[in-house]
Amino acid sequence: FLTLVANPIGLVIAALVIAFTTLSQFFTRTAEGEEELAVATAELNVYWETFLDIVSAVGKYLFNSFAPTVEYASSSIKVMAEELKLATLQYKKWLAGITGRSGAEKSFQNQINRTQAAIALLKWDLSDAIIAVKKANKELSDS
Repeated sequence: FLTLVANPIGLVIAALVIAFTTLSQFFTRTAEGEEELAVATAELNVYWETFLDIVSAVGKYLFNSFAPTVEYASSSIKVMAEELKLATLQYKKWLAGITGRSGAEKSFQNQINRTQAAIALLKWDLSDAIIAVKKANKELSDS
């Protein structure tokens, strides 16, 4: 024990153990301590339940705010991925010489154009969604 308290960290640990043990015995072995512990626990439970209600409400609000945006972005990304797969396939066919050069080039360019259009639409829609979320957050903070 003396080796433990000779070190400043050991001294702090020993002091904490002694303090915790003393408080634990007071709250569990005396009627007064049990009553005070029951009152303190009841008060903490009220605060804890209120805190959980607030966190739950904020979480639901954030989820409901971003769910449509995330869903739209996910579907848009899937569309772009499919378009890129088609463009890659056409490019591979063009490189392998499977189709006529002019037909493959046109098909490849069409795939690129559709992918660029899908990306442009996603940018606009995400921009609109971000503006809507900012507006909703401002309205929430104002109320």
